[in-house]
Amino acid sequence: MSNYLFERYKASMILSGVGDALGYRNGIWLYNNSGKDIYREFIETFQQIEHIHIQLPQWRLSDNSILHLAIGECLSEYGEKDPSSELYSSIVKKLKSILNDLKNRHPNSNQISSINRLSENDWSQPYSPISNDCKSAVRSISIGLRYSKISEFDKLMNVSIEISRMTNSHLEDKPINTWIKSLIQILPYLQHHIQSQQGSHLTHYIKSWSSFEKFWKDFIIRQDVNIKDMEERDNFYRSLSHAGWPGSSGCDSIAIAYNALITSDCSWSELCKRSCFHTGQTNSTGSIAAGLFGIIYGFQYVPIDNYKNIEYHDRLENVAIKLFDLREKEIKSKQINDQHGPCQHFKFVPSNILDNIPGFRQSILSTNQRK
Repeated sequence: MSNYLFERYKASMILSGVGDALGYRNGIWLYNNSGKDIYREFIETFQQIEHIHIQLPQWRLSDNSILHLAIGECLSEYGEKDPSSELYSSIVKKLKSILNDLKNRHPNSNQISSINRLSENDWSQPYSPISNDCKSAVRSISIGLRYSKISEFDKLMNVSIEISRMTNSHLEDKPINTWIKSLIQILPYLQHHIQSQQGSHLTHYIKSWSSFEKFWKDFIIRQDVNIKDMEERDNFYRSLSHAGWPGSSGCDSIAIAYNALITSDCSWSELCKRSCFHTGQTNSTGSIAAGLFGIIYGFQYVPIDNYKNIEYHDRLENVAIKLFDLREKEIKSKQINDQHGPCQHFKFVPSNILDNIPGFRQSILSTNQRK
């Protein structure tokens, strides 16, 4: 199981870059407003996904992967310590160090301005109702790999929110078609966490919560809509989108990637067509979908020419190796501690409670508050 999971870790990081590069195509497909035109160009030029050798200079990574890689490297270098201001300060420093690498990769001006405003002592950002972006959703793949165990639920939520103000789904070997349901189940916990934060912009975040919650509750009904016609699929993605540009926000980029994942029937080629060849932010949806594909299937079904020479291959792989090593070290440490015998305060948690972690945590919280 460890070797298989190890391969899935590497595949998730590397393939997220592949999906990004494929959807981006040096900016050519990123700003094409017709999925049908993108697909026609793909057929005329390459015929099949298997025929594409993703490598420089034709297939650069976009700003999405550079940011994702930066977060992954910070998390892997931070080690086993609990999340603290030290981690977030190191991330700020890292983000500032990659500004030159972001050039010519189509970063948006708001993103650059946000990084420039950051301070190692203050990484908060002013609230903006128009800065809805998909970058945080792409970056959260590496956060999920770092905090991948149920016991790390709090860390996953805290770090995800602190770094990107939203979270990605927590896989934990749940069936694919239950992931959005699991996300909806943890929304009350997320809301409680946000409400517990201090800050001048808290009121704005709380006001925008209802639209965030409504999006996912509406989407679960349509999560497995399977549309094969390119134009109809473009229209479906637009119906999920922020301001009519599919994949441009945290919510719809994940929703489109997830729909592509569960309707592609384990096919890498089909996944790429659905997540990378459409109107909108194709590098983001492609990156998320491919990263999720990797954590489920590893490199199985993926032609080696699609990923062996991708830009920053070794850095992406090294992040995955370090994140996996951290997971294994913590598991071994826990096993050693467990050998000392059960703690007298240990509480057995039934499986049905574990399936509803937010409710369980809230009940514990309420109990502690009454004491």
